Amino acid sequence: MTSISKILSRLTQLVLRSLFLYGLIEARKGSTLLQLLFTAMALVAVVRSEFAALCILFVVFIVYIVYGIEKYLKYSLALALPPAIWMSLSNMLIIHLKGGDIIRAFLSVFLRAEAGSAVVLLLLHTLNISELCFILYKLSPITSFATALFWRLASQLIKETTEMLYIHGLKGEKTWKTLAMLFIRGEEVVQYFTEGVHLKQYSYKPKVVYSTRVIAIQIILLVVAMLLQFL
Repeated sequence: MTSISKILSRLTQLVLRSLFLYGLIEARKGSTLLQLLFTAMALVAVVRSEFAALCILFVVFIVYIVYGIEKYLKYSLALALPPAIWMSLSNMLIIHLKGGDIIRAFLSVFLRAEAGSAVVLLLLHTLNISELCFILYKLSPITSFATALFWRLASQLIKETTEMLYIHGLKGEKTWKTLAMLFIRGEEVVQYFTEGVHLKQYSYKPKVVYSTRVIAIQIILLVVAMLLQFL
């Protein structure tokens, strides 16, 4: 297996595990609006203070444990690690040229980058697809149907990409050939789904699924993010 194939295979595995490791879990039965508000306020707090960033990271870690999806956090932070290190090293170099504290410069940016990534990925992991499709249905039934279909297709395509990269890597196939096959396979999958669910779009009507426990957790998160604004 070539080095490029190995990198692409590991990267797709990481994306698959960081976004589609679980199915319809309890964490996805909250309010998308509340989660969006928390995300916005948490990101503001992360930018303002390193201590706030540390608090947000700790709170997000606790939330993942409460939801029982702590594996998501492990793979998500690993996915965010390379850009976080790159930004931290860049900032450290600038501070070094200015004669500042390079250790503090590195940790400050790294902590903010990881905390910000954790907050954004928490939004993706707790996005209520049923609520999103319901809202979109009021605006455009076709868009709502396409959103639900895309959510189902995305995980399958990424999974097949991981498997194909691994198999072709063992066979010694060139990377560009593998990528070409992936595009062809993607078109086939989309065509199969389109033909199979074409008639269902006329009877499609999404229903919203909520959990009072998840909404209560989201309200607590929002209160914590509000309190951190005063630090």
